Amino acid sequence: SFADEEFLIIKIYFKESDHAGQGKQAKELLESAVTLINTIDDKDEDLQQMEKHLLTRISYLK
Repeated sequence: SFADEEFLIIKIYFKESDHAGQGKQAKELLESAVTLINTIDDKDEDLQQMEKHLLTRISYLK
């Protein structure tokens, strides 16, 4: 489904941000993932948890 594909893309962003470490690139990847999540209208529980997790990571990178 659409949401599953989005979820996969978000996971890829997240994984790439791990490789990018603590820098600006990692932060940009995470922010892109959050932007993507925000385009999904009916977020399920997994997606909501993922969004919280991403936002937490972003706040550490600032």
